Amino acid sequence: MEVKQWVEIFQQSINDYHVKDDVDTEVVNPFGKDSLEYLMYLKNWVDTVQWHRKTSSETEYRPCGSVEY
Repeated sequence: MEVKQWVEIFQQSINDYHVKDDVDTEVVNPFGKDSLEYLMYLKNWVDTVQWHRKTSSETEYRPCGSVEY
């Protein structure tokens, strides 16, 4: 498989996540469970969710005087 095809799978996963923009959304993987494409889509979905959880927690309200480490 060529790099272009991997990028397309990753982009599809990201786009599918953004349909609902919710980290608790059920994954609907369009690829067969026994395929490498299935695993790569799922891996990228998890990466996308983790990225959104991280950026969400970084922008949480911090009370005045709170300390960042």
